[in-house]
Amino acid sequence: MDIMNSGKIFRAVYANIWTDENGKLQTTKAPTTVLFDRDGNFYSFGYEAEKTYADLADDDEHHGWMYFKHFKMNLHGNTACIPSDQFSFALEPEAAIYCKQYEASRCEETDGTATIKTFAPGSQFLVLDLVGGTVDITASEVQQDGALKELYHPSGGPWGGTLVDREMYCFFEEIFGNDVLKRFKLETKLDYLEMAVTLEAKKRQCNTKKASTDVRITLPNSIYTLYKKMKGVKLESELSKSGSAKSVKMTKDKLRVENNEFVKMFENPKHLLLEHLNELLDKPELKKVSTLMMVGGFSESPIMQRAVMEAFPNKHVIIPQDAGTVVMKGAVMFGFKKEVIHSRKLPFSYGKYDLNVFHNSKHTILKCV
Repeated sequence: MDIMNSGKIFRAVYANIWTDENGKLQTTKAPTTVLFDRDGNFYSFGYEAEKTYADLADDDEHHGWMYFKHFKMNLHGNTACIPSDQFSFALEPEAAIYCKQYEASRCEETDGTATIKTFAPGSQFLVLDLVGGTVDITASEVQQDGALKELYHPSGGPWGGTLVDREMYCFFEEIFGNDVLKRFKLETKLDYLEMAVTLEAKKRQCNTKKASTDVRITLPNSIYTLYKKMKGVKLESELSKSGSAKSVKMTKDKLRVENNEFVKMFENPKHLLLEHLNELLDKPELKKVSTLMMVGGFSESPIMQRAVMEAFPNKHVIIPQDAGTVVMKGAVMFGFKKEVIHSRKLPFSYGKYDLNVFHNSKHTILKCV
């Protein structure tokens, strides 16, 4: 199906909706998880692979099965058995830039007119691609023909949502203890997976505007049972004695955590992103950048959105609807029209040189090597 927009036709890109086993998460991207049976045959992918392997492990039937996750960065066209003439790479920020053709017209912070003007010929903007593991940033200028000229080489760092995941794990490690969490993960994989999904949902919902409210978390009962078995006391009574009682309480089967405790978990990636953005925008070649476009799953975090807006009040910040799928949709569109990228900037320059034989009659002694 094609979409007509301002006299131009753009192909619509549709994405499947993936749902975890408990129905707590609905995403347009499945986890990079795959499961093979004992004979090496493909069995399942994504949320289904996670659930199946957890069930097998709970029944102690997982021996010999092959379970892989977080392998996306190791994939290559040849190793994935895709013919070279049917495979091409699209850099994530480039894919996000191209998707602006129709995604940006539905952004949350501006009306359609303002957005179209933002991407007029001559305008300069940054694309901030915030995902799980990394942040990738590109700077571009719109050319007269609508193509894009790269103003500065791509940059970024390992400041994605996984930094929040680590902080979150450390927080719950303080509550339950490292020994309890390790055993919980080892012995009750399905419940551990349910806990991970619950915390992921809470991470996406966390907002600085809710500072006076508590985050209510329902965890599997098995972790409380295991805590009592290993520690000899109930978690509820232990919390009332500890120094964390002010920020963490337990009501029936729910943990109540002060919202500020969750907000603190975003400090590290937030600081690293803003520090890098300030350095970039101080570059002479980026002085005319007026727009920041946030894409990627981590860009959907209200905390990250607000941090960028408050740090750069004079910049126009755009967050497309379904920011987490912009890169995927842009990559598909990029496959139809690769000439959208007019030119790129390399982070390094390369060259070679030759040494000539030294001649007294031709060269000064200073040239002698």
